Amino acid sequence: MSEINQESLIKLIDRLNQYPIGLPDAPEIREFFSIYLDQEEMELASIFPFKETTSGELAKKVNWDEGKVLEVLERLAEKGTVVDFQMRGKEESDHRYWLLTPSVIGFVEFSLMKLRTGVPFKRIAEILESYESNHLWKEVFASKTQISRAVVGMDIPVTSRVLPIHEVESIIRASGGGAIQDCYCRQKKAIIGKDCKVATHKETCFSLSGKGSSFLIRRGYARAVGVDEMVEKVRELGKLGLIHVTDNVRERPAFLCNCCGCCCGLLRGSLEKEVKHSVSPSPFIITADKEKCNGCSLCTKKCQASALTLEQKRVAVAEDKCLGCGQCIRFCKKGALTLVARKHAPKIPKNENTKFIKIAWEKERFWGMMWQILKQKLG
Repeated sequence: MSEINQESLIKLIDRLNQYPIGLPDAPEIREFFSIYLDQEEMELASIFPFKETTSGELAKKVNWDEGKVLEVLERLAEKGTVVDFQMRGKEESDHRYWLLTPSVIGFVEFSLMKLRTGVPFKRIAEILESYESNHLWKEVFASKTQISRAVVGMDIPVTSRVLPIHEVESIIRASGGGAIQDCYCRQKKAIIGKDCKVATHKETCFSLSGKGSSFLIRRGYARAVGVDEMVEKVRELGKLGLIHVTDNVRERPAFLCNCCGCCCGLLRGSLEKEVKHSVSPSPFIITADKEKCNGCSLCTKKCQASALTLEQKRVAVAEDKCLGCGQCIRFCKKGALTLVARKHAPKIPKNENTKFIKIAWEKERFWGMMWQILKQKLG
């Protein structure tokens, strides 16, 4: 464990906890930082502003030589603690900017997505598993607006007046491709000896084209993947019964995950913590024809949201759990399951900014966040 200054540790936790989805203080997160970051990395990360910044601006703020700041920034980027990217101004050439990685989805997940020698990843995985189960879940699910939403799987028939196109494929094609990486949730479980019961952790999650996917590719967290390969891969994962989960926004979603009930931290909110729809459901819901059902129970075993049960040897649907992904339909040989439109479709935020503003407002963090951004603009 690194020798660290407790003041820097607390300052970093306080900084990250200012995000709409923060990292609340707890013994586990203190141990994680003590293992994962050294004193210089922790000190520099703790003084990051809310918006993107340059190495020169950070050097003035921390009172270090800019060369030293760049060295530490490189180490932080390799650990996924900060993201670097280029921006072009109207009257200037390309400049390199740095941004402190969001707590979730970001800081926590990146820590286990790129395994390296010399790092005690088993202990880190154990710490994060405990932290998520005992503390982080309350923070993630404390707002009415969810981080993510479920989408109907490819090749799933939908009974409705308006037949939707395959939304998953539409999201992928609109993105132009992106990056494919190992699943943080399943990788964490595998490290602590609890392999996923449904799928491998290798290359089962996607970052859609943008600054995030570019960073992940450049830093070795992921590899570039084109549209057609992504579509085919997602179709294969859907056949396993995994739920396709994307960013809870209408415009330019940033990620596409393929989630199981035994590992996914978001689904476990509903399954283990009784959070109603910890993932926002699709505009559809499953209905069951009890006359066609033969009670084989295959659909109940394959449902990753545990929304299907058998009652008197016939399938029953728990509406408060069903995410409307339709994956269970794949496994019903009797045609007893149908996906129909919900009476009240969930409202989806327009974009990433709208989503996080809503979450910050619901958690009463909005004005504090705006004040920090204003201070940065005023210098």
